[in-house]
Amino acid sequence: MDRFVAMKKVLTALVIEIVIFVVSVGFVSAASVSVKGRARVINTDGFLDFTNYNSNVTVDNEGGNFSGYAFLEDIGWVDFSGVTIDLASGVVSGSAEISATSGILDFTNYNSNVSANISSGVFSGYVFSQDLGWIDFSEPGVNTNSITLDTVAPLGFSLDSPGGDTYTTNTRPTYRWKTTSDELTNIASYSLEVDNGDSGDFSIANIPAERTEDWVTAKYTAKYSGFSDSDTDNNYISVYTHSSSEWVQENNDGELKEGKRIWKVKAKDSNGNERVETRTLFVDLTAPTIGELYVNQKSYTSNLATPDVRPVISGRLIDYLAGDKDENKVASGPNEIEIKIEKQNFSGLYEIHSLVNIKTPKSFWLETHEEIIDNGKQLYAKYSDFSFSPAENFARGKYRISLKGKDSAGNMGSEIFFNLEIVGEEKIREIIEKEEEDTADIGIEKEKEKISEKEAEDLVVSIPEEIEDGEGFLAKLGGFVNRVYWRIVGTTKSGITFIAQVWKGYSGFVHEANERSLAFVGRQISATGQTLAGTYNSLTQKAPGVVGRAMLAFNNALGRSGTAIASVFNSTTDLIASTGWGVVGYFSPMVDSAGQFVYRQQVKISSIAEILFDEDPTVISSVKVAEVGRDYVVITWETNHYTKNNKINYGRDLSYGQDVISQERARRHEFKIDGLEPGTKYYFEVMSQNKNYVYDAYHEFSTLNE
Repeated sequence: MDRFVAMKKVLTALVIEIVIFVVSVGFVSAASVSVKGRARVINTDGFLDFTNYNSNVTVDNEGGNFSGYAFLEDIGWVDFSGVTIDLASGVVSGSAEISATSGILDFTNYNSNVSANISSGVFSGYVFSQDLGWIDFSEPGVNTNSITLDTVAPLGFSLDSPGGDTYTTNTRPTYRWKTTSDELTNIASYSLEVDNGDSGDFSIANIPAERTEDWVTAKYTAKYSGFSDSDTDNNYISVYTHSSSEWVQENNDGELKEGKRIWKVKAKDSNGNERVETRTLFVDLTAPTIGELYVNQKSYTSNLATPDVRPVISGRLIDYLAGDKDENKVASGPNEIEIKIEKQNFSGLYEIHSLVNIKTPKSFWLETHEEIIDNGKQLYAKYSDFSFSPAENFARGKYRISLKGKDSAGNMGSEIFFNLEIVGEEKIREIIEKEEEDTADIGIEKEKEKISEKEAEDLVVSIPEEIEDGEGFLAKLGGFVNRVYWRIVGTTKSGITFIAQVWKGYSGFVHEANERSLAFVGRQISATGQTLAGTYNSLTQKAPGVVGRAMLAFNNALGRSGTAIASVFNSTTDLIASTGWGVVGYFSPMVDSAGQFVYRQQVKISSIAEILFDEDPTVISSVKVAEVGRDYVVITWETNHYTKNNKINYGRDLSYGQDVISQERARRHEFKIDGLEPGTKYYFEVMSQNKNYVYDAYHEFSTLNE
């Protein structure tokens, strides 16, 4: 009888085994862990066998769900599809059904307490069988074949592009990341999520973890690079969205909105553990605006004229914050100004003359005017000032000049344009010559303060008895006045508080004269020049003897210059009015010579007077690479004095080896260096000389590639 019962068990097992094999194939998945071992039935000493009889119970490592059948020797097959395990605590719950009797193994009630150690996979505790009573999972032992139940997230990975805290104008950028791996299992999928501000968030789930061909859907395309070889360190996934009706209205059609945006990629392993990597992206769709624009420091109008053959175009480029709400608004900041210059030909049509892009390396906060150190911050609107003067003189004629600003994201602003005419000098020259002959010395008396005889005697030095007017006299006077002028100023109250300030104001004004709109100059130069001359005259009368005579001679030269300039411009203004040319911004061709005259006076008086009367040393500022091409570069800098021996040393290393030099006195210096090698890095320093020799070194530029 016992033998018959045993054979019946075996036959039953074989029959059910075939059925179970067919039915259970679909339950097995790559994410499952096999359950092995045996649990003892206490009342019969039989076993619930997970290893033999072709038992196939598995646990889904992603959700903790059991599936498959185990063979109970006393009754037959047990279906575990209703049992689950908590992957955090290891507690087993639910019920398994005995196929032959429809009784159950109840893991939830009857004080059943079966659980698994998450780290080792070993089961322990008892489950109650309604047919057979208690079953001990510890004896002789059930386990998950020493495979750990996974609760560890995938390894960290890197997001490749778009870069963190970078700016873009692309509302459908390509999101690219390097793939990762998991210590215990495989990466099942990736997902992409985008925070689009106050509305319009979207996400893409279940992006395949690895492929050798593109994955194309209606909403997005995923490209896989590096997966066709055995090197897992070069595997990248790139995803970009499509416009599609499958996006719901709240998803903004899978497109980025303007402003600060956060995108993240989630890597999920086969057991449901996730690793999240996040980046911030600034979407800037708003172009900068030209907030201020000047030609030779005069606010531009649609039609201008100037005798200046190298006019200075300057202004301010402003990039305002834009986006959906204040905390998300962005501005990438000014980057460059594009200046297009067209010249009118004989038929009245405009032809391209030159095209220049001026970089704006420094930006400032519009609210505080502080320099922006971290351009990733979005505190206020951002601005940069720019200035441009052509490398070569403009020929006489009419020009059309247009400007467009560009920000760091690549947005190009609206075009601003104006007409500019470069006028000639023929008629004005004879007026200037006549006015120079007729000018008289002018002085304005100021309060006199005497110094003691002893102090005056101490200041006396010997100079030649006969001295001439003009530039030759000024040169001879240099050594003398340089020693005594500031000592005289220091002995008088009015001198120290007034003379120096007036000189600096006059010097600065004359410096700007040839860069200003000339209609304004005539009204200002007379009062300023004459005030300085008269005040200086007051000071000379405090110095006795040869000291006073020498200084008075210089005063006369200075006064004549101021008067001549004033007379020329007054006459020119009257002539313009009488001929009906009084249109704002338009001047007679005669004005060009006036500008040249101002410049000659500027150099003759100011350059030497700076040595004599300006206590400040000569300094260099604003060294810039203004233009660069394949085989040339334009370098500019400024000095606070008129300087000569202006020089650039340059070369492929800091030993330089090559130089260019100019003896022309100027405050703004511009050199064009030709014959450079394309795609090459050069180093340079600039040098200038006035009352001292100065240089500014360790600059660099790279020429453009072929």
